[in-house]
Amino acid sequence: MTPAEALTAATSAPAAHFGLSDRGVIAPGRRADLVLVTGDPTSDITATRSIEAVWRGGTRFDREAYRERVAPRTAAA
Repeated sequence: MTPAEALTAATSAPAAHFGLSDRGVIAPGRRADLVLVTGDPTSDITATRSIEAVWRGGTRFDREAYRERVAPRTAAA
């Protein structure tokens, strides 16, 4: 499987299969869940490990604040 095929298998293919017409592609009017990475994951799938930013529902997700919230729980476990 090529990197582009893997990305399709994880995004637009499931959205289409489950009839989620507002997801699976980046376009106006679509649900704004997005992971921004460093590099080109369509040619090098390991670029998906270099996450720069995440958007959920059109709002940028504060990853650092999330880490701070869950760190005390993780340390106590």
